[in-house]
Amino acid sequence: MLNAFLIIPDYEPTTAVNVRYPRNQKRLDPWAKQCEGRGTLTECKLCKKQGIRSKMIKLNSSREDVRFCDLEHLYAYKAAQDVEYNPNYNLWTRVRHYTESSRNAGHSYDLNQSRIFRLAQIQIGESNEDLVHALEPQYDDYSNQGYTYDEVNVIIRATHIELTETEEQTLQRILAESFDMSHPDFDKRRAMENLRRNFAGTAGLCESCTMVKTNDELQQYRNLCKECYEEAHPLPDPETEILSPPTPSVPEVSNLSESTILPIIELSIVAPSKLPHLF
Repeated sequence: MLNAFLIIPDYEPTTAVNVRYPRNQKRLDPWAKQCEGRGTLTECKLCKKQGIRSKMIKLNSSREDVRFCDLEHLYAYKAAQDVEYNPNYNLWTRVRHYTESSRNAGHSYDLNQSRIFRLAQIQIGESNEDLVHALEPQYDDYSNQGYTYDEVNVIIRATHIELTETEEQTLQRILAESFDMSHPDFDKRRAMENLRRNFAGTAGLCESCTMVKTNDELQQYRNLCKECYEEAHPLPDPETEILSPPTPSVPEVSNLSESTILPIIELSIVAPSKLPHLF
């Protein structure tokens, strides 16, 4: 009778998905070796790491069979391609497009936008950072989580005004949720720059009240919000406006020429008649 378990020498009972080896050691478990022989393994287009073809994400817009480990690698590649095809594109804006827009699947997942940005920079030659280091999570990385208006207001205003106690508590909560503040190399200034970069091109501060408004509103009202602009440029109230009485028009007297002769009106002088004496 055969044993219930088949023992394979030098084989750990794990799958190709969960097995992890050092990055510089190319080694596959026995099942993965069989998959490689049947052409079911492929490399990630970005990091060159091998994986099972059916488990990887395919670039639908490509005629070739281009696949990626995960969405972060896919969006880093697509953002870099966008900038290469159109240099007018902003790389960070493209990263936000793929990770926040409802048109892409990325908005439903917790993606590391900072890591995607680093990988894309390497793709277009803007960074000489080692790929292995760029893949590692950093203490000041930022993910594509959403913020309320009050949170955006605190983030942008923090470096311009002195926050209230409540606003400062909100800012500390945002930093704690977004970054590893316990890291010895944590830099609050750099972390704030990463936070504000998410709203670049979409929001800004009113020069008068220092409240966050959309860039469209600020451009329309000369770097002011609508309320501050209307306060600085009040419109006349028709109910309280006092109308001055109309001024009668004076007819113009035409210049008289020398040839003009005015008629002479002769007045006859009548001598008073003698009144009879009353006495």
